[in-house]
Amino acid sequence: MGTLVGWMRLAVGVGMMAAPARVLRLGSSEPPAGDMTLMTRTVGVRDLVIGMGTVQGCRSRADAAGRQWIALGLCSDTLDLIIGVASARQVGRRGALIAALAPVPFMALDIAALLAAE
Repeated sequence: MGTLVGWMRLAVGVGMMAAPARVLRLGSSEPPAGDMTLMTRTVGVRDLVIGMGTVQGCRSRADAAGRQWIALGLCSDTLDLIIGVASARQVGRRGALIAALAPVPFMALDIAALLAAE
């Protein structure tokens, strides 16, 4: 399960880096500004690195390595959710809702993978 989470996160990271405008269009019909494109690519780099670490850790002989990378991803996603909720004043209610809910599927997968690894 952890390897699947890693591959999915890696794929999302590549998608965010390669096609940030498409990703941003999921949340808005307006053309993305340059700073949003840069931020999306940066988040993509983070997901790519966490995904690669998760896949590597889950494939290693050290059981704890995979769990550590999954927990790191869960921590990152939880902070994304918190920051999304807290950003309502800056980006509006709709933008904050999109930002807060975006990491939820990965949080669920991370939790399931951690429970399966016990």
